[in-house]
Parts: sequence; C-alpha cells; structure tokens
Amino acid sequence: MAGSKPSFPIADHTIAWSIHHVSIAKGQSFRPAPDIHRHIEKRKREKPLSFNGTAWRLCSFHWNITKRVLTLTVGRGLYSQYRWTSLDSELRQEIPKPSKWFSALALGAVVITRDGKIVLFKRPDTAHLAPNTWDIPCGHPSSLQSLPSTQNLRKALRIVLTREFGYEWPSDFEMEPLLFVGEEPKSAYDLVYRIHTALKSDEIEKQYTKEEEMCFVESSKWELEKFLLEPYALSRPTALALAYFGRMQFGEAWFMRHCLEKN
Repeated sequence: MAGSKPSFPIADHTIAWSIHHVSIAKGQSFRPAPDIHRHIEKRKREKPLSFNGTAWRLCSFHWNITKRVLTLTVGRGLYSQYRWTSLDSELRQEIPKPSKWFSALALGAVVITRDGKIVLFKRPDTAHLAPNTWDIPCGHPSSLQSLPSTQNLRKALRIVLTREFGYEWPSDFEMEPLLFVGEEPKSAYDLVYRIHTALKSDEIEKQYTKEEEMCFVESSKWELEKFLLEPYALSRPTALALAYFGRMQFGEAWFMRHCLEKN
C-alpha cells in the first residue's frame, strides 16, 4: 500500500475490473504451520494488538474475463495471523513462501454520496500500513460470525462501513463490484465495491465520529482528474479504485491518458 505518484497508476496490481458478478465459495480456515504459529505467538507477546477479530483468508481466485465473473474461495482466521505473516517484513524474509502466510481479503468501497461526492479518509501517521495517505473506506468484516459467502457480502460491507465511519451505516445502499486488487509483496487482496448512498456529504460529516481526517472529492470528470493528478499521497487501492471508477464513468480515453507511470 505504498503512496502513489502524482499520476494515475497503470494496472500492475489490478486482477479484475468491470466485474459483473462476485461469487464466494467456502474455503478452509487458516491453520498456520508450526514455525508460523510460533512466530505469531511471539509477536503477539512482544506487541499485543488491541484488535484481533475475524479476518477473511483468500484461498484462491478465478477471473472469468469473458463472463466477467470473479470467483473467490474464502476461509476465516484472525487479524493477528494476517498482521504477523503477510504484513510482517521480518517473517517474509525468514519464510519467503506466500503459501504459508495469511493471504487476507479486505473489502473496500468507493462511496458516492447523493450530492455526487466521494468520501476519503486520511490514515494516521501511526498506522503500520500506508501512514499519512488518503484511503477509501476499507477493512475486515471482523464482527461477522457467519462464514464468508456470496449472500453475506452486503452485510460484510456494511460492517466495514460502520466501523470506518463510526456510526451504524444505513442498510439501503446500492452496491456493485468495481475492482479486485492484489497487494504485493504482502500477498493481500482488496475487493472494492462502488457504493451509492442516499446520504448527502453534509449528513455524513455531521454523523462522522472518528478522529481521522475526512474529505470529499467531486465525482465529476475534471474534479476527480484534478485530485488524482495533484501530489497527494494515496494508498495504492485508493489510487486504483478512483482511476477505475473514472474509467467506468468517463471512458477508456480518460483513463489511458494518464496511465503513464508504474505505481
């Protein structure tokens, strides 16, 4: 999740876009090998986590580009298993086998308000991942008790949105898959949806209870382009999600005009 340069990213990390349907198949829960388990337990003692809820483990994926169907096989695990494997640079060096890590699946959203604005959050400088970058609402549906499935994707997204905005997110939102992104070398993945809410930007701002800075970007062609071309620090999923949102809204020429530099 490195910050982007002031130009649109090209699709190095994009696995699927213009997705018609996402299907979730049941996968195995994470069972770390003995050496991985020992490392995780050691890290938990050294640096206790304030949060260790449920995380989704991506076991495999298949992208049918003809039918535009994305099939994900997803199991469950704990956030600590993700934090101290895929996100742990020391373990990645000592045990450079991604098959032994927790390949996590996070859910993200490009949220468009009723007055046509996109909501972004500023990650704090203390964040262990992409500090001081602008980010889309994104995370793990940690309080979801049922197994990951196609049917509970809406519920899972609502859990993420509720946590990111700091209040109970309304259930009456429109959602459609936008992008599936791979995060290397961490072997982590982001499934991003386009979310339309009936809330206006000022209504969201009034209810927002978190400490992180929030901003609204106009979803018009020129304002979105201006934001992406300014030297803002953006997380990689955010840069890609906004660029592909623009591709969907404004066409291929708008998108390709700025895909000049690798991110």
